[in-house]
Amino acid sequence: MSAFNNVLVIEDNPGDARLVAGYLDEGLGGRCTVRQAATLADGLLALRQAVADVVLLDLGLPDSQGLGGYIEVSRQSPGTPVVILTGHHDEDDALDALRIGAEDYLAKHAVDGPSLIRSIRYAVERRQTHESLRRSEARFRAIVETAEEGILQLDRSGNVLYANSRAGEILGPQDVGPDHVLGLRELVSVGAHVAVEKLLATPVGSRISQEVQLLEARNEERWVLAAAGGIAVASGSDSEVVLLLTDISDLKRTEGELVQMRDHLERLVAERTVMLEAANMELRAIGRAMAHDLKTPLHGIIGMTHLIKHEAQDVLPTVAWKKLLLVEQIAKEMNDLISHLLSMASAGSDKVHRAHLDLSAMATAIVHRLEAADPDRRVLWKIEPGLTAQGDRILVADVLQNLMENAWKYSSRVANTVIAFGVEPNDSGPPVFFIRDNGVGFDMAQATKLFEAFERLPSARDYAGNGLGLSGAKRILARHGGSIWASSSPGSGSVFYFTLEPSGLTNSPSNLNARP
Repeated sequence: MSAFNNVLVIEDNPGDARLVAGYLDEGLGGRCTVRQAATLADGLLALRQAVADVVLLDLGLPDSQGLGGYIEVSRQSPGTPVVILTGHHDEDDALDALRIGAEDYLAKHAVDGPSLIRSIRYAVERRQTHESLRRSEARFRAIVETAEEGILQLDRSGNVLYANSRAGEILGPQDVGPDHVLGLRELVSVGAHVAVEKLLATPVGSRISQEVQLLEARNEERWVLAAAGGIAVASGSDSEVVLLLTDISDLKRTEGELVQMRDHLERLVAERTVMLEAANMELRAIGRAMAHDLKTPLHGIIGMTHLIKHEAQDVLPTVAWKKLLLVEQIAKEMNDLISHLLSMASAGSDKVHRAHLDLSAMATAIVHRLEAADPDRRVLWKIEPGLTAQGDRILVADVLQNLMENAWKYSSRVANTVIAFGVEPNDSGPPVFFIRDNGVGFDMAQATKLFEAFERLPSARDYAGNGLGLSGAKRILARHGGSIWASSSPGSGSVFYFTLEPSGLTNSPSNLNARP
């Protein structure tokens, strides 16, 4: 219940003034101070000198008649609630006063204590509520007007009912607001009309957002991110839409520049790719031609030395015979080197054709070829059965050939040679295959260039080879997404591990410092 302690009665009739004071004193038990002013001028002076909780105003004063008295009082003390005291002849003026801000009016001939007190309390309460709403609205308006986003209030037809200052900055020089009803469709480009319809149809309580292109200003594209919310209005079942507008013009321009840059880079990459492919094809053609031109005389040398050995082995001196064998060996090594170079070039350019591979069967076939080339040698082979994988048959066969030939070659001076091909358990990745031998081995401290082309370790220099086999195997496995690494020690043999798929495998103690 609203309290009031000071009442100013502006009334020229002393009897009416005493009657009002009596009602208040009786009804409030003397807790209210009542002052009287017989003229409007005295009442305005009293308001200037002291605060009143409420004013009781007669509209028929000697120095003011009708609505003018209320206007002067409200101008002097705009925050003070006013209750009009009326006679029969000035009730219309009282109604006009209510329309412009007075809180209530009372007919003098019908007033009594309870109705007077109730009216005053209602006036005080109503004014307090009004002031609270005014302050709340002022805070709200300050927030809205200082927001970084543009804010629009629209009816369902798209007419702009309200726009904050930021919205005016974003939308450009168009006039928006109640004084000039402008449709949202007039502010956006033709291509954005579909997005506008979606925004205007946002249901009450829902939220949607659309990127909207505005009409161009100063030949610049302007874009906003419009977030719409449907709201119900107090007048009934009608509803409106509130839009929050965020200027994303700079972002859209940056996106456009990035798209242009990407397209330009893609064109450059495509052009360079075509040029590179053409250059690679030309290099491959040159390489094949050179290899053919080089291998042809080498085949002639190898064939001629073989013919001389066959026809003149009984008449050649021992020294000449040894020189002939040296020529044949050098020619064969040169031929092998050219073959490996061609194989490496093919491994880096040919397309990988994946298929299901029986690795155990492929390894067994290689064993048969190696044994056929040296039937007098005895090797214990341990080929694990049932090993399978996915890969290019020709390329993977080349990897197995290189690794098994190395194991065969570098264990040739061991009395009881054992060579194994198998797979290690690996719960965290693809299968890890290995080829193990008990040959000469090598020092892991010298193994940093083990898989580099033309690099040979000191322990391998007494064995034939060109340093291309392991580098070729690495390239082939990399094209499959796999990898290769080794573990060894001098005199204890070597183990070469490889995978044919991408692996998250971490190095275990068996291959520390060995993975390239």
